Amino acid sequence: MADVCIGQMCLSLCFFCFDVFRTDTTFHFNGKLTCGTQGAPFKVNFLSVYERDLIKDDYLGTIQNFEKDGSGFKYAIDVKDNGDGPFNEVYEIFFVIQHDCTPDRQLINQRVSMTGFQVMNGQFYHTLDIDLQKSKRRLV
Repeated sequence: MADVCIGQMCLSLCFFCFDVFRTDTTFHFNGKLTCGTQGAPFKVNFLSVYERDLIKDDYLGTIQNFEKDGSGFKYAIDVKDNGDGPFNEVYEIFFVIQHDCTPDRQLINQRVSMTGFQVMNGQFYHTLDIDLQKSKRRLV
């Protein structure tokens, strides 16, 4: 009986420690999505934000409404993550953008990686303009 109580106490202590060291980081991303110099109209269906993890990537949020601005679309999204797991001190953020900025106007899901962000309690403000035609295409 005492072994069970000690085991439960150790398990509770582990969960308490992870909760104490949990960090809440808010990201404020904005920028403009363009489609090179084609000049033809294009569409963007969504932009999703993820944080890369070893086993399963963290889904942080999606926007589907964009403001048309000349040759592209403005985006702004605020998302939050609460740490990147034990022994990992950098958030590896990436976007998945569904758009038809392709020669044949086929819809694709394009992954766009970002710079690493230090894990911390606080806020990051980051502006990134993305030319969907020139950006390295990594389809997902």
